[in-house]
Amino acid sequence: MMNEKKIKELFKAHKADIPDDGFSERIIRRLPERRSILPQIIMSGFIMIGLILTFIVPGFTTLISEQISSLITSIHHLQMPSASSITVYFGVLALLGTIGYSVARVDI
Repeated sequence: MMNEKKIKELFKAHKADIPDDGFSERIIRRLPERRSILPQIIMSGFIMIGLILTFIVPGFTTLISEQISSLITSIHHLQMPSASSITVYFGVLALLGTIGYSVARVDI
């Protein structure tokens, strides 16, 4: 089995330059322009403001933790969870998904 060093030596020994008559340059020019990252920055900013406000508003954090705790307890006891705990759970998932999407979309 060849190791990486031998593979690099093999490619280096058999290197061949192939003229492309400007093909690569034409392809690069056809690529779409880079989009602005401004929408992702704005979305990330509002998400951060929302998170900060969530933890500043008294009682809101307690409400979320109680609802998620209620959901976990209901599932543990094989009972139907309340609609409010399901709503909070999906809201938290949507928030985390939005944050993840916003971070993943930023082209640096």
